[in-house]
Formats: sequence, structure tokens, C-alpha cells
Amino acid sequence: LLAQLVVLPALAALFRLIDRGVRISQDSQQMAESVSGIRLAVLALVFAVGAPLVEELFFRGLLLRSVEKRWGSTAAVVVSGGLFGLVHFEGSSALAAMAIVLSLALLGWALAWLSVHYRRLGPALVAHLVFNAIAVASLVASP
Repeated sequence: LLAQLVVLPALAALFRLIDRGVRISQDSQQMAESVSGIRLAVLALVFAVGAPLVEELFFRGLLLRSVEKRWGSTAAVVVSGGLFGLVHFEGSSALAAMAIVLSLALLGWALAWLSVHYRRLGPALVAHLVFNAIAVASLVASP
């Protein structure tokens, strides 16, 4: 909740100081605007529930645990969080893409820390579900 409501808007504001015209969620906004009705409901369900489930199983379940066994918890958090940010590379400009990668790497590091700290996927999965649900709700609700 903190990441979605405080950290990401702060990072977006920081990147807008560099380039006032940077649009960070332009691709996601266009996708949300192009569908309606049942298609929008399915898309929202996929992004709010399906994506977090699959991503947590891969990034915190498989990748984090594999790196942790080989190189330890710190390396596992850094690697899994960083790769999580990189796979979300998108944007209408290099600056927007950099903002998205950095923002989601921060989220990935927080989710990885939760998985390492609690030795379970549950807390990271719930945090990821809440994060994506807020993002989907804000895209659907925005004009």
C-alpha cells in the first residue's frame, strides 16, 4: 500500500522534474481504455490476481530460493528484485522505462525481503495482490 500510494508517486514526480512530459503508465492506460465490459473484468482479474500469483511463484518461489541457496539471502533479494523490475520494462520513452524499472525493482526488493524474512510466499503474494489491485483500480477509475 505504501509503495503504490507514496513511493511510486514520489518517484514519478522525481522523473517529471527531469522531463515534464514523461508518461509513466501510458501503455497500461491505453490498454485499459481499449477494453470494456467483461473483457475489462477479465483483464483486471488477470492483472490483479493472475500476474501476482505467477510472478511470486517464479521470482520469490523459484528464482529467489535458488539464488539464496547458492549465494545467500542478500544476493537473492538483489537479484530477484532487480530482475523483477527489468522484466516490467515498458514505456513510451527511455526515461519512462527507467522510472518503471526502478519503481518495480524497489517493489521487487521489498517483496523479496518479505519472502526471506518470513520464509514464506504468502506475505509477498498478498502485498503484490494489493499493489496490483490498486494499480488496476486506478487505471479503470481514471478518466
